[in-house]
Amino acid sequence: SSADTFFVEHFIICFVSKGQNIGNYTPYMGIIKMLKQKPAKTVHWSDYNSININDYDLLLVGGAGLLHKCFEDFWLWLAKQNIPVILWGLGTCWMDKSTSWMKGRDVSFVEPKILESMKKNIVLSNVRDEKTNEIYNLAGHVSFCPTAIGLDATLEQDRLISAVLTKSNYDKILYAHHDRLATKKEMKKIMRFCDEYTSNIFSSRETIHDIINKYLNAKLVISTRLHGCIIANSLDIPYIAYAKDGKIREFNKMYGGGLCYNSISDVKNAIESNSWKKIKISIDRDKIREFGKIVNQYIDEQKQKS
Repeated sequence: SSADTFFVEHFIICFVSKGQNIGNYTPYMGIIKMLKQKPAKTVHWSDYNSININDYDLLLVGGAGLLHKCFEDFWLWLAKQNIPVILWGLGTCWMDKSTSWMKGRDVSFVEPKILESMKKNIVLSNVRDEKTNEIYNLAGHVSFCPTAIGLDATLEQDRLISAVLTKSNYDKILYAHHDRLATKKEMKKIMRFCDEYTSNIFSSRETIHDIINKYLNAKLVISTRLHGCIIANSLDIPYIAYAKDGKIREFNKMYGGGLCYNSISDVKNAIESNSWKKIKISIDRDKIREFGKIVNQYIDEQKQKS
């Protein structure tokens, strides 16, 4: 019937961050790979006012650090809507007080009471660390970022392309920078023992593929950016984190795959001592896919009810 067609075509609206940081795209890539039914519409979180929520039966908020304080207006709007919500691959931020982002701020994450007020509408939730679950009292599914699924299928293909483009034999040390967490002075210090650099921000000059190839040419990633660590591990590359943010420390504590330090001198010592060569990378991709199966089952059940 036409009503059933409408239901299928307009079932899911997906809100994501489309900022030009590939850390916003790689989790979404993984989510889309796991979904049996693709969202009828995918929009940038800041475009929420352009959406007639009554056109949809389910809302998915997908990937990356969308519980960062800068997204709070979106969550305030979402809390007022009466629609089932799936949270998938989300994380929050608790930045060190000394960073530039924290000037004039007490916290760097969305107020927990906002999500508390929409609890009745959250039908399923998956977050990337236990701390996010704890802050928002979600009692939901926790797994490594969907990025590990998003990049998994293209790994061998990209390695081949990377080998053609360069003759590095994957021997570079790559620095993945976050300009709000590390200063230019700190970046210069770190670059003294790194061969390559990325901000993870893509443009016409440096595409997503160019950035991924920088990772693929690396034997080690140094990062002040969480998704530098996530992408490295997803591509089977060890990392050393220069941590200015609790989310990196939490990620390292939960998943390993790298070393985590609070000083540049410790990062330097770890490189020179080759202690990073003992790092073991182990991503439970089955657990990531487990939540995908849960979401697909929920969607199938809702369709049958219609």
